Amino acid sequence: MPRRCLAALPLLAAMACGADPTAAPVDAPPLDAPAPTGPLTQVGHAALALDAEWLGMAIAGDHAYVGHRAPVGAVQIIDLHDPTAPTVVGAMAPDLEIVELHAVADLARLYVLATGGLVIAYDLADPVHPVELGRVTLTTVLPHEMYLWRDPAAPARILGLISSVANTAPGLHVVDLSDPRAMTERWAGFASGVHSASLSADGARGFASTLANGMGVFDATTITGAGPIAPTMLTTGLGFVNSCTRAHEACITHSTVEVPGRPLAIVTYENQGVPEGWMELVDVAAPATPRVVGGWRHPRAGEPVSRDLGVFGYGPHNPTPTAHLAVVSWYRAGLMVFDISDPTQPTPVATFEPADAAATGFNLWGRVAFVSYPIIKDGLIYVLDGRNGLYVLRYTGPHHEELDGVRFLEGNSNRDR
Repeated sequence: MPRRCLAALPLLAAMACGADPTAAPVDAPPLDAPAPTGPLTQVGHAALALDAEWLGMAIAGDHAYVGHRAPVGAVQIIDLHDPTAPTVVGAMAPDLEIVELHAVADLARLYVLATGGLVIAYDLADPVHPVELGRVTLTTVLPHEMYLWRDPAAPARILGLISSVANTAPGLHVVDLSDPRAMTERWAGFASGVHSASLSADGARGFASTLANGMGVFDATTITGAGPIAPTMLTTGLGFVNSCTRAHEACITHSTVEVPGRPLAIVTYENQGVPEGWMELVDVAAPATPRVVGGWRHPRAGEPVSRDLGVFGYGPHNPTPTAHLAVVSWYRAGLMVFDISDPTQPTPVATFEPADAAATGFNLWGRVAFVSYPIIKDGLIYVLDGRNGLYVLRYTGPHHEELDGVRFLEGNSNRDR
């Protein structure tokens, strides 16, 4: 696909960017913004260090593991036995700059992705004192997210899809995590600058959020198969949905997650420096020709950067969907829940913004910055405010039964889905 490179985005140095100059603007439905209403209540809260940048979170059993991003911090270990009073009980990896964490509870295992492309596996037999099992360094310098995939037919087979925003390295890396003592990078490819990647529930197709190039659908059967890896985009150009072509040049196609049991994907866009991010629903029934069918933009999107808003403002970050709900971390707006029964009109039905937010200093984010993929566990929502800590929430609005019955669900893996 033809590419042109835009100026480097502020605060994301070395990030590859570019849009297809031949691509026609997407004819998407208008992005309306009715006021959010509905029940989303706080069950518990664990405060972490103020004015930090807590980014990734994993949960295994009754413990959460939360990583600090910059400059160098530590993974906080939080006891969740009583969801009304989550408590920090330990720390690990003090010398690492954490990018992402994943846990596999039934194997008592934790995977930590750090800057420099370092992946470390830990044994969680003692959940408060993890023991390193092995590590591998990938061929990338700017890893951004990691999607965890377990083979439904062979659950011991575990893969990590690691996106890279480096402009000198492939955009997607596949690492075999199955043997924590001998993890190996199996493949690296695609054009540079993939912000995140995910797979369909059956592992047949993948979704690459490619920064300013939009969302691309690819054939993932060779990734999830046991043979050599050689995934390909389903088409050249037609397999992309790119709403960045009608936005500010700092537009970032951030995350794409398939809606369970429906031929839909949720795509989130964030705009750095000009915080005008939005969410779209994309029909992927025909993977070679995905099309936008609905979208939503926060009514306060586009307000100037400030200490309160940070550089991403009222824009979305990461979604975790069920069949009829989208639970989305939405930076300054906190956590939002949408009814997506009618994908042409996603409707906000609940929002949570902490009333006791204490972070005051300005960094990449503002006073409130809900950033993690929400994790649904035993009917409760666990989500990370990168400035103010871990929140445990309960949703009781329309379609709440879809959350009530969930044992474990997160948008960034196919674990227990």
